[in-house]
Amino acid sequence: MRFIAILALLPLMAYALPNPTQTPQIGAAFACTTHSDCAVKNRPNCCGHQDVCAHQSAVFSENPNCAGRMSVCGFVKIAACECRNGACAAARPVMGSAGGSESPV
Repeated sequence: MRFIAILALLPLMAYALPNPTQTPQIGAAFACTTHSDCAVKNRPNCCGHQDVCAHQSAVFSENPNCAGRMSVCGFVKIAACECRNGACAAARPVMGSAGGSESPV
């Protein structure tokens, strides 16, 4: 009897499992087709700012909602961006902090 119940649930399980052939959705702010589409952009956060690689025309909100939130501050300083698999990505990250010390990764 249990075997029949499991067989009845198999078609439903196919919808619950992720499809490994699907590519993840990339937001318009990070989508690209060539390296020149990407740029280092300032994405404000609760610590002040965060460097991200995004489409050169991407615009991020200047006022993140930080009321009542706690953040761990620090950031990766990005020297350059490139288009990798349809998304803007850091070409060479350098670790940084709010104090300004930098060292190669």
